[in-house]
Amino acid sequence: MSRTKLGTVIRIAVVAGLLGWFFDSLYYKSSGSYISVGAGTGIGFALLDMFMVTWAFMIRDRLPKIVPGTQKNPTLRRAHRPLEPLLAARTAAVAMAASRTGAIGTGFYLGLIAYSLPRVTAQSALNHIVMCVPAVIGALAMVIIALWMERRCSPPSPPTEETAATS
Repeated sequence: MSRTKLGTVIRIAVVAGLLGWFFDSLYYKSSGSYISVGAGTGIGFALLDMFMVTWAFMIRDRLPKIVPGTQKNPTLRRAHRPLEPLLAARTAAVAMAASRTGAIGTGFYLGLIAYSLPRVTAQSALNHIVMCVPAVIGALAMVIIALWMERRCSPPSPPTEETAATS
């Protein structure tokens, strides 16, 4: 399993944004109103963000740390109660899924906002934007937390032949 690349997250968000814009335009043309976005969306993302931050800080001290030794040969310090490799892999997998989910949420709700922006003078469009902003913030925070968590739970890179030859 390889790490999630930032380009992958951006591509997912762009596609989700286009879909959000498209679905909101279809819904608006057929019903005359915008897709309903409740306050629960932003609250749900915020709760998931708090859960992920709590999880990340709980396992932070159980992961090995790279201690700077010499510039060419840093050393790896083991944790007092090391995290089981399977749990670290599960955490990285959950973080990978969360980064993609957050990218979908960020893109989709940005697409909804993008469709409403030209009509911002109407009260319904303004209400729609106000309800989408917390969802975008929560989803973007989820992406950032998940990428950080995934990087923290990935095993340190093994020494390359060059660093092994110089030590």
